[in-house]
Amino acid sequence: MHRLLAQRVVLFGTLMMGVSCASVPAASPQDRGYIASLKAMQPASPVHTPAEPVKAGGRASDYLALGLTFYNGNQKVEAVDAFQRALETGDLNNQGRALAYWHLFLSYRDDKLSSQGAEALASFVTVSRLLMQQSVDKLDGEDLLEHVVTFIERFDLRDRLMLAEVTLEALWAHHDNGYGRSPDRPVLLGGARAQRLFLHVFKPCTEEESNENARVRIVKAVFTVNAQPIDEAKISCPGQDKVVSLYFGETR
Repeated sequence: MHRLLAQRVVLFGTLMMGVSCASVPAASPQDRGYIASLKAMQPASPVHTPAEPVKAGGRASDYLALGLTFYNGNQKVEAVDAFQRALETGDLNNQGRALAYWHLFLSYRDDKLSSQGAEALASFVTVSRLLMQQSVDKLDGEDLLEHVVTFIERFDLRDRLMLAEVTLEALWAHHDNGYGRSPDRPVLLGGARAQRLFLHVFKPCTEEESNENARVRIVKAVFTVNAQPIDEAKISCPGQDKVVSLYFGETR
């Protein structure tokens, strides 16, 4: 999907702070409650659990556990340090890396600590795709297949991966004013659910309230470009006279 992912990551950082990302509950993409539930993955009541400072020379698993403790305690600076140390050991398996990159992204974004959150999100996409492919191929890799399958289910990895991919596409569309605005350069996403998520994350209307109350109509295969069907999303924003159009193509 991300044909120029490596080049884009550097530019995503300055844009990422205004984008809402979280785990996606299983519900219809047309359900208003489903759309409204896409908020930051924060505990309902932050638990300020005392935690030991991050020290050098620890094990990857200890750093990862400490990072999660800091994150759930709303100590994002300390969480970033712990997750980075866990990754730097090189001893995490892909499941551990997925956990670290996801929460590293959230920690960066939640406290606006730096522009590196987009890079963490891109790394999460890479690792998550490896895990998903391992489950499809049914091969044991660096961890037992049954452990990988269990992790995918318990961490809602499919939904998080889709949301991460959608977010990176939305960030690129914010940077590139031509991306997604014409049938010749469609946003490449798979299916109606991903398209709806993109519209929520991208926020095509100029006012926040308008985005919440916008009317969206997606017309399937309204164009064909290079033998690829192109869908058109027509967004009517309250208070705006014109209809905003965005175009989507299927992932290859």
